[in-house]
Amino acid sequence: MKFGFCAVAFMTLISVSASASMFEAGKHCVGYKFKKKSLSFFNSQVIAKNCDVSAQLLPVVGGGYQIEVSVPISAFESEDKGWDQELRDVLKESDQPDVIFHSKVLSEKEWKQLVQRPKVNLDGEISLGNKTFPINTPCALTKVPGGIEIDGVTSVPFAKFELQPPKKGGGFIVKADSDLEIYFHLVSEKFLGADKIFGAPEKDKDIIKDAMKTIDEKSGVVVDKPAKDKDSM
Repeated sequence: MKFGFCAVAFMTLISVSASASMFEAGKHCVGYKFKKKSLSFFNSQVIAKNCDVSAQLLPVVGGGYQIEVSVPISAFESEDKGWDQELRDVLKESDQPDVIFHSKVLSEKEWKQLVQRPKVNLDGEISLGNKTFPINTPCALTKVPGGIEIDGVTSVPFAKFELQPPKKGGGFIVKADSDLEIYFHLVSEKFLGADKIFGAPEKDKDIIKDAMKTIDEKSGVVVDKPAKDKDSM
């Protein structure tokens, strides 16, 4: 009975930790995590982070916009350089140096509606090793001054990307588990060309503008003084 309770508690802890964010607020990064198994059956994890991430909002021919996120494979770093190199080989860095994500194309109105929700599924595709694969990732949106922050995590099998899990010693010494956890935390302010959609709503901008005008008027500086009516002159 006691063993059963411990097992349930342990699995719950794993589930909670798997869904927790890898990054602090304000970070603009991507990361991955996978379990590794050795002959001693002792399981540990490889955790790598990469904050050399570029993102932009691209207008699409025919109308609409899509998010593009580019992540250089060489910039992923964990505490084990050997595993870093193993994963670079698995991700076929020599064929395609960056992992690239393209979101589904949405209209300006659809994007503005989407970013008002606290939780969304980001639909799109990932390109790596010169191949493209569909992906749908749940993420949380947090409003911050000047825009939003996007945080998400998803677990996918290496096989989904037609990849073999990394291993050492031919897999007889240590090998990775079959699943790869992908983490990301992106800041809209660092998206090139995203002000139009992810910036502060016009209503918020007007409130800020009025507040600054009041401060200037109190300090004796008149801002946006309306022109006099010619008839009153």
